[in-house]
Amino acid sequence: MYQLFSIGGVGWLGSSFSPPPRFFGAGLILLAPSSSIFPGADLAADRRLYLPMVAFAALAGLLLQGIKRWMILAPVAVGLSVLSFVRARIWLTEQTLWTEAVARAPRKVRPLLQLSRASDAGTALRILDKAQAIAPDDPRPIQEKGLRLLAAKRPDLALVQFERALILAPNDPDLLNDRGVAHTFLGQRDAAVEDFTHVLSINPCQGTARRNLERLGITYPVPCP
Repeated sequence: MYQLFSIGGVGWLGSSFSPPPRFFGAGLILLAPSSSIFPGADLAADRRLYLPMVAFAALAGLLLQGIKRWMILAPVAVGLSVLSFVRARIWLTEQTLWTEAVARAPRKVRPLLQLSRASDAGTALRILDKAQAIAPDDPRPIQEKGLRLLAAKRPDLALVQFERALILAPNDPDLLNDRGVAHTFLGQRDAAVEDFTHVLSINPCQGTARRNLERLGITYPVPCP
């Protein structure tokens, strides 16, 4: 629907207006289907400008006709150099990248999850507390807490987090598998087998749960189709 509207709008502009307003309007129309007044969920939102920039670049070319090149190229070169330096510093590490994403979209959970994965354990848990406060019904921050606690060799505390997450998503295969891993580390073999078997009853092709079950000496009888 949006695509048809955009194509029709660009065609109408092409036949109704002189070149500068034609390209300006075309850029706005091409931008409209993906525009939002809300902040983007992640940094990939800049892809929305790829197609509209074709029209905006043509408009810039028309407006800059007759201006001496050096008056444009010198400040553009300086500006792009500074911008490239700043962006390179931000993209230098995952932590700086996702820190900026969180600053741009402070109420989004995904950038916080990604930033927690790029942070040390203590900082990650604080970041995940913030994500949980933003989305208390989302099991992902709680699951991430459990995974970080597992990595820190605290399966007892990780198990508590997985149990909390499973209250929100009772049949989530990944959560069930994670809880089974926590049970395994705690020496609770029967509980671990039950979790891995539950995962495979939902999805027989869940390779991680199948391998975890085989490590416990059990072969799941139903093959992956």
